[in-house]
Amino acid sequence: MRGRAAPKQPVLLPPLGVTTRQSSDAIAVSDPLIARAMRYIRDHAAEGINVADVAGQLPVNRRSFERKFAAVVGQTPLAEIIRVCLERAKHLLATTELPMSEVSQRAGFRDAGHLWSVFRAMARISPRAFPQEFRTSRPAR
Repeated sequence: MRGRAAPKQPVLLPPLGVTTRQSSDAIAVSDPLIARAMRYIRDHAAEGINVADVAGQLPVNRRSFERKFAAVVGQTPLAEIIRVCLERAKHLLATTELPMSEVSQRAGFRDAGHLWSVFRAMARISPRAFPQEFRTSRPAR
């Protein structure tokens, strides 16, 4: 390009990240009830759902669901909802210039303060510093 000779070796660029597509995302849980719950969480976490919302989609009572979920997944349904919301917030912070209030709303947090406290506790970095850290932790192009 620009009249220069092609490089002798391939030019490798690091990936920007991995995006899971719903069409290729298989819930890797052998229990159909828990797979259904995880799918519901994945599809609706950004709507600000809670454990009662998830349990209401299933043909078991909430307590039985919570016990079974924890046994199969290794964490509570609430922890999974928060994890999914946090991953969505990380994606939005890394790929957009949205204000924190918009990121929190789109990721399923009740407000920017809640996003901030969850992000700091779980990601060990502030959401404001995350995009810069994300960019500098990746290899240069």
